[in-house]
Amino acid sequence: MTDPAPEFHFVPFSEHADRVLAVVADIYGVTVDAIKSPSRLHRHSRARAVAASLMRTTTDATWQEIGSAINRDHSTAIWQASKIDKLLPDDPSLESVIAEARMRLER
Repeated sequence: MTDPAPEFHFVPFSEHADRVLAVVADIYGVTVDAIKSPSRLHRHSRARAVAASLMRTTTDATWQEIGSAINRDHSTAIWQASKIDKLLPDDPSLESVIAEARMRLER
């Protein structure tokens, strides 16, 4: 007798994006509204970039969808995620933030 296939739970991108934003906001000690705002404060822009990077690596969402989730256009989402990719190898604190966010998202 075979085991039944595990249940697959589809989560729409908008729900996943909201969860990513909430997790990243909590880690950085900012609000989701601050991440989505036009603010250029470092902690807001860094949180926004981390959120964009996580959305890209944890979903198959388009850049347009990711940009929309952070109130930016797709080219800004691309730039922010690539910025995180470039910083990650040389920034242990950023690496720990990403690891913490991934761990929380898996719960």
